[in-house]
Amino acid sequence: MALSLDTLLADHLLSAIVFLPLATVLLLALADGMFRLPETIWRYTALASSLVGLLLALALWQRFDPASSGMQLVEHADWIPSWGIHYSLGIDGIALRLGALTSFLLPVVLLASWTDIHARVKSYLFFMLALQTGMLGAFLALNLFLFYVFWELMLIPMYFIIGIWGGQRRVYAAVKFFLFTMVGSLLMLVAMLVLYVLHQEQFGSVTLNLIAPPGGTRGLLDTVVPLAGQAVWWKTQPWLFAAFALAF
Repeated sequence: MALSLDTLLADHLLSAIVFLPLATVLLLALADGMFRLPETIWRYTALASSLVGLLLALALWQRFDPASSGMQLVEHADWIPSWGIHYSLGIDGIALRLGALTSFLLPVVLLASWTDIHARVKSYLFFMLALQTGMLGAFLALNLFLFYVFWELMLIPMYFIIGIWGGQRRVYAAVKFFLFTMVGSLLMLVAMLVLYVLHQEQFGSVTLNLIAPPGGTRGLLDTVVPLAGQAVWWKTQPWLFAAFALAF
């Protein structure tokens, strides 16, 4: 049993790191609806989950091979393959450090806010751990559609955290945050669709995978984006760069 668990964790370590926080708060919410759990249970369970996530991030660091230049520990499964949409996670040196930093910060944030959050504690913990899943998923996603899902999942908890537990002008800040992120998300969505079209025009196949999936030959990173003046303006590097940069 231990061997099979270790094998399962090795094959799906990235998924475990990404979805552990969300799974924790969903189970807490389900149990709370049945038994009305005290806030103390929520606090300690959320903290324990964050510490387990940190341990998984350390295990990920140990398994990472710094001598390899490609994506590592790739997880891939069909989702909507006819549209080029797959569940695909992977890690490189940058994602490794960002993911480890995010996993380290969550328990620090929970401990730092332990005595400062008094109102709606359960909701606060729910949104914090859901935010963690969104951030980790955005760092590790290798499919642009999956990245977009995690990106939007990340923004929703941030809106409520700002609007409920922010400073004196928290409602104003939350509305402004929503407007900026909505415009940015739309720009990014359009830019993603342009890359999708360019890839289809150049290779005759549809994909939103950044790298070639198992058994495939091309990913979005193989797409040649024209320079200014070489194609219609919305298919050129300056416009696509501006769209992604403004969204981020």
